Amino acid sequence: MVASLCVAHQPAEHPYVRHISDADHVGSPAPGSGCGAGSVWDVDQLRVAGVRVVHLHFGYEQLSIDALDAWLEQLAAAAIHLVHTVHDLHNPHLIDQRHYRRLQARIVAVADHVLTLTPSAAQEIRSTFGCHCEVVAHPHVVPLEEMDRRRRDPPSRRDGVYVHAGTLRPNFDLEVLAELADGASEQGGLRVHVRDTAPRLRRQALERALAGTSATLDLGDRLSDSEMWDRLGSARLLALPYRWGTHSGLLEAAHDLGTPVLAPRFGGYADQGAMTMDTTDMAGSVRAAAVEPPRVDVCARRAQRCQLATAHRRIYAQLAST
Repeated sequence: MVASLCVAHQPAEHPYVRHISDADHVGSPAPGSGCGAGSVWDVDQLRVAGVRVVHLHFGYEQLSIDALDAWLEQLAAAAIHLVHTVHDLHNPHLIDQRHYRRLQARIVAVADHVLTLTPSAAQEIRSTFGCHCEVVAHPHVVPLEEMDRRRRDPPSRRDGVYVHAGTLRPNFDLEVLAELADGASEQGGLRVHVRDTAPRLRRQALERALAGTSATLDLGDRLSDSEMWDRLGSARLLALPYRWGTHSGLLEAAHDLGTPVLAPRFGGYADQGAMTMDTTDMAGSVRAAAVEPPRVDVCARRAQRCQLATAHRRIYAQLAST
């Protein structure tokens, strides 16, 4: 039975992993997260815990090629199946992608089942790795009960374009951000949140990029979930000024709260429902993206979560039966 099937996830605790679990039990853990599996990198521990499937999402870029190969061989020797969801074809944390892509190529080549989140990513995976993969949508990010509460009590006013700069990851595009600052003026201005733990030189570059604009720079601690939902839910628009990337959980969270998203043309952002930005006419892009906010549909998100949970149970069960 699938209910007794032990599946270990990497990472073990993440909103995406939680939300591909049983939709009828919103607070329930992801499949297998309670089976005492421990770290997925310790295959002996996985074997003792009775793990039948490892589901690798992300968080493997720190491995050497030799370490990854050894881990894959250990999984095969232990008859533990590997499922891989390709979240990031282009890692937002890395400038040089070559090592990451070599790791990814090895994982995709040996995985028993490969998934990704959008048709665009699936097409790139086929052209890059020659691998067919199943497309499953990204689930909701904001908890369903929080979505419903905020739907029933919407903000009295939405204003401004919000950019969550966070730790200023390498893929953050400061030139596009400056263009956004100008383009956002007729929508209530640009507000940028950056953590005070972001690298000092990057923060200084951010300040220079916004100098002379009307943008508001918010430097502070890491936002709590509630603070993040407040920022996203009160903005007229979320903008993603990225230089590279594939998918975005922040985009999904914005749509959970009825906030439209403006994102680059590359990656799977358009498949996730974002409007694509035209850097030659940023004001026009911002204006077009802010016109029609997405409808908050908690029932649709709940049904989608159920479908995703069913799809994952099907995959795990099929692999465990072989």
